[in-house]
Amino acid sequence: MNNQYLLAIIFSAFITAGFAFLYSYAKKIVPKQIPWVPIIGWAVLVPVAFFINPALSFLLFFFYLLYGLFYYRKQNNKAIQQFFTDFEIYKANDIPASVLAVLGDCKWSCASGKVYTKNNTSVAFNWWQGFTTSTTYNGKFTSTTITNYLSLSLPPGNATSAFKDKVKALADTSKASFGDKLKRIFVRSYYIPYLVKETPDGHFVIAWYILPNVKQYSAKLKWLMENA
Repeated sequence: MNNQYLLAIIFSAFITAGFAFLYSYAKKIVPKQIPWVPIIGWAVLVPVAFFINPALSFLLFFFYLLYGLFYYRKQNNKAIQQFFTDFEIYKANDIPASVLAVLGDCKWSCASGKVYTKNNTSVAFNWWQGFTTSTTYNGKFTSTTITNYLSLSLPPGNATSAFKDKVKALADTSKASFGDKLKRIFVRSYYIPYLVKETPDGHFVIAWYILPNVKQYSAKLKWLMENA
């Protein structure tokens, strides 16, 4: 086995792993579409590695991967805006200060909307998106981590007692197994609320860690419609 063929195998493995990551990222953003960008990139660059030049394919891979991330990030922003339009979630005119006090300082933005439950009952809510950043330095490199949050707060009179009990039970991890508790130390859950609280003036607040994409946003809104 000559050196160039060995390099082609190694680089192809890296290229395949990179495009698998891009494919997974794209499916979270456009779950109902086939993500052609990573598929085409893989189909072109792997043959380049074997039949033309391994180093060239690896160099082109980095440029193509950056393009793919930029492209799907743009698609994600468009999809989120369309999501807000479809469900008529618009910037709130009145921001409840009591909810903001409970949520803490996470650079929150607030919108308002309304959904209809399976019983055709209307439920008003405030939609909160926030984030925090943390920076670490290991002596050589600096890295910044962004944590995203989503909160739904229901104004007084919009959350039934049954719904409140259901949410509190969902957030209660006291009966979780040791393995699940250990897992949550290292891996954030995007499904179990990290905060469930009622403000003194009657707003019922639920907050999660979130990945900011339409798939997770839609799941939270669907959950509200099915359970409120």
